[in-house]
Amino acid sequence: MDSDDEFWETYRRVGGAAEGTDGMHHILGGRPVQMFPSTINPIYRDTLAASRQTRIGDAMVKVASPEHLVALALEAFRYKDKLRIAELLELPGFDTEAIWRLIGEFDDEDGSLAERFSSFG
Repeated sequence: MDSDDEFWETYRRVGGAAEGTDGMHHILGGRPVQMFPSTINPIYRDTLAASRQTRIGDAMVKVASPEHLVALALEAFRYKDKLRIAELLELPGFDTEAIWRLIGEFDDEDGSLAERFSSFG
């Protein structure tokens, strides 16, 4: 999605297939799903590029990897993001090497993402 119009059109289409909403999240398969425009920053664009496609209702959508979701949560790093990170780290098959590659690629000069991720042990 390279434009705001494309993002909002996709957001509306997915919303039509959703079971409901909770804030900016659509409820799909009983789970809250948040959509991000890819134009915000490079990690969002990378998340979109690395996502896998799946069908939800009539819409084809891309689903981000748990590792990308952790990287996104490390950027925001609010209380709810910390909870989400802890849950994602417990998923079977979570790829710790992949998250470190993402951190290496997208971390700032201060190493903020690495420091935040390291706080999870």
